[in-house]
Amino acid sequence: MNTIHITCGFDSKYTRFACVLLVSIFENNKNEKICCHLMGLHLNDIDKQSVREIAKKYDQDVKFYDMDENMFKGFPVTKQWNYAVYFRLILPNILDKSIDKIIYLDCDIVCRGTIRPLYEVDLKGNIIGACEDHVLSPRMSLCYLNKVNADNFYFNSRLSNLTYPQFIN
Repeated sequence: MNTIHITCGFDSKYTRFACVLLVSIFENNKNEKICCHLMGLHLNDIDKQSVREIAKKYDQDVKFYDMDENMFKGFPVTKQWNYAVYFRLILPNILDKSIDKIIYLDCDIVCRGTIRPLYEVDLKGNIIGACEDHVLSPRMSLCYLNKVNADNFYFNSRLSNLTYPQFIN
């Protein structure tokens, strides 16, 4: 069985949420080999050790990518959403080229089941499989502020409906 690669991006204040995400994934996927690629902003040694201890308990792998917020200087941020929301944009540039598929999850969600079926979704040659976000959120208002066409397909990083993924070239 091949390794399932997952990723999320977070800063130090979200470490505890990322730990909850990882425990929920590991608990619900005990027969899987999972490698977590964690993009961190200002994570300290205690943050990283907390995550490593959880991964070790479940015999899973974690890799940390210390992100530089200067890469995103000038990108809009809010008090609630800092530069970590942009980390997923450069994911293809930081991952080992041997990784051909990865699941991006926000760190403030809980996994309630197996993730293998999601990982094995055939993307039909597309680079992203995502579910359209039907909720207008403060994050969506960032699109309007940046003059992103409101008619464009918008997706959040949370997955609300795994039955009908949309594909983006």
